[in-house]
Amino acid sequence: MSYSQYSAGASYQLVPSACIVDITPPTFTGISSLTASTDGSLTANWPLATDTTPPIEYIIFIALGSVSAGALFVNSNIVTIAPSGVISKKIFTLADQTTYLVNGLTYTVGVRAKDALGNINTNTVILMVVATGSGNLPVVFQTIATDLAATEILLAVIANGAAVVGGRSMTFSQLNTSMEITIDPQLIP
Repeated sequence: MSYSQYSAGASYQLVPSACIVDITPPTFTGISSLTASTDGSLTANWPLATDTTPPIEYIIFIALGSVSAGALFVNSNIVTIAPSGVISKKIFTLADQTTYLVNGLTYTVGVRAKDALGNINTNTVILMVVATGSGNLPVVFQTIATDLAATEILLAVIANGAAVVGGRSMTFSQLNTSMEITIDPQLIP
């Protein structure tokens, strides 16, 4: 009989008769195809992985240029993570989420599977493709960002009680709790 410092009576600890620790990564063959689209994206495809501890996520890696698997499969090249059951993903940027894919440049992509316990498959399958975007995607997004910024400024002015749209002055009472405003896109600077 032993005594615990926390109780006046005997102390017993139950120990499981067996403890199984899963340190096995998912069974996964890696990326199976990579295609470039005219919208400036790349589409990566892969088969489903199997594992005893689902759900399984798919970590997508991308690097500019033709690189080795050793250079590709580093955390700084993770562009996105696809949830369990997804076997295809469109990619528009590098891992920094701000550098868009550029028409005519080569990109290397790979996919690894990760189980619910954090075990990551170590396949070294990589594919390379040349981006074939028909337009300049960054310019498209810059235009959208500029339009959104102008709309935000206009709406901020309207929220403060007055606005000039198309040469017409509008004022609003602070008693209005909601309103619907239609803005002609040609009027946005």
